[in-house]
Amino acid sequence: MDRILELILVLAVIRSTLAIGGVEPLTHSIAEVILFLCVLLLLLKQTREGNVRLPLPLWPVVFAFWVLVLAIPLPSQLIKGISPARFTDLYLGSLVIGSRTPNTLSIGAHDTAIGWIKFLTYASASVLAANAYCWRLVLCSF
Repeated sequence: MDRILELILVLAVIRSTLAIGGVEPLTHSIAEVILFLCVLLLLLKQTREGNVRLPLPLWPVVFAFWVLVLAIPLPSQLIKGISPARFTDLYLGSLVIGSRTPNTLSIGAHDTAIGWIKFLTYASASVLAANAYCWRLVLCSF
């Protein structure tokens, strides 16, 4: 199973490198889905073995959580308490006829969500690469 995950990681990296010039979201989404599925398979395999370990430091988890908080819609009063300037922008934007912006801390919620998914993809590839490296050494103590 580890060899299969390693092979899929290599193919996903090669596929992503070849798709760099692509502007269609499908060109990047395929590699993202493949990497997410590989991490899921890795977690399922480790769960069956009874030893779940992801070679990932704490800061990417905190960063991913913070970006998620920026992108999800929040109540107006919470936004007013956290960022009065953003609340003013939302209020002025709602005065414009036909303008409807989501109540998020992020100015560009869609772009933030896309960047969050890309970050999770890079973290997934890093976890798979670290797992493959540890598997090769058989000395991994994560």
